[in-house]
Amino acid sequence: MTLRAAEGSPTGKVRVGMWFGPPLPDVALGSRQFPPVPVGSELEWLLPLDEATIYFLVEHASGPNPETDWMGGPQQLFGPFSSRQLPGELVLD
Repeated sequence: MTLRAAEGSPTGKVRVGMWFGPPLPDVALGSRQFPPVPVGSELEWLLPLDEATIYFLVEHASGPNPETDWMGGPQQLFGPFSSRQLPGELVLD
């Protein structure tokens, strides 16, 4: 899966988390569990064969430093997808 910025949208680094079912409303990806990845990167995910509710949450940095400024950054939710019908790319606003 490729992360791609929509035309006119910021590039840089984002954090991406995958959930089986929708993530809780107040979840944040600002921990080391979700390392920053550059927009334009290809990501590989290990998935169960028959999962029907896969979501991806993408979070942008909240400030100018993508290494430290994450708390409260803008988020974008993608899904639900099944493991057999994942998109080839996520287009980030």
